[in-house]
Amino acid sequence: MAHRPSYISDEELLAYREERLRVEDLARIEQALRESRQLRERLAQLVEEEDRGWYSVGAVWRAHRISCPDRDTLAAYCCGALPQNEADYIRFHIDVVGCRLCEAELTDAQRRQQAEEEARATPRRKRLYESSLRYLPSDR
Repeated sequence: MAHRPSYISDEELLAYREERLRVEDLARIEQALRESRQLRERLAQLVEEEDRGWYSVGAVWRAHRISCPDRDTLAAYCCGALPQNEADYIRFHIDVVGCRLCEAELTDAQRRQQAEEEARATPRRKRLYESSLRYLPSDR
């Protein structure tokens, strides 16, 4: 069995391959792979094992994103409409676990929510403007 640096686990290597890590962790592992032939060989061995179908429960769990909240839950989180324990889980999942996919989904949900709020505000602004016209001098 090839020796690999102890600071990079097999799970991290596979997450690196699937780009499921934070950017700084991806860069750290990329650098380590460039510097270590043993680490590259270990990654190749892990990929080969995956290709043979030797999946762990954790690998299946991650591949199917079982721990990831769905889009509706993330949208409810944006609105502050989740119970505290669910909101805490989403913060943990994104901030501590570092799920980049959920972070991207959350960013998308926040943008959608902001666009919806702006769309709702536009007719109100128009009504306010039109109702204020009568108070402006008529020579304009």
